[in-house]
Amino acid sequence: QGRLVDAAILAHHEHKEGEPVDIVHALGIYILVIGIAMVVGYICEVLVGIFFAVFGHTTITRLRIKLFRNLTVQEIAFYDAHVSGELSSRLINDAAALSSLTQFTTQYVLGAV
Repeated sequence: QGRLVDAAILAHHEHKEGEPVDIVHALGIYILVIGIAMVVGYICEVLVGIFFAVFGHTTITRLRIKLFRNLTVQEIAFYDAHVSGELSSRLINDAAALSSLTQFTTQYVLGAV
C-alpha cells in the first residue's frame, strides 16, 4: 500500500496544469495487485468456511451414530426410567448445539490466528 501512495504522489508532482492525470498508467499495476490479493483472500475465507462446515457436519454425524448405537443396546429398564421422546429430543438438540459450536468457534479461533 505504501507503493500505491508513492505512485500517487509521484503522479501528482509530475502532473502539469491543464493536463489530465493518467491514473491508470500511474496506479494501475498497484491497484491490480491489491485487487487480486483481495479476491484471493476472499476465496480462501470461503474455502475455510466450507472446510469447517464439512468438518463440523461429519463430526456431529459420527456423534449421532455413536449415541444412537448406545441407545439401541440399552436394557428395557433404561427406557422405563427415561421417556423416549426426551431421549430423542436430547439427541437432536444437543447434537445441533454442539454442531454450531464446532463449526463457528473453531472457524473464528483459527481465523484469528
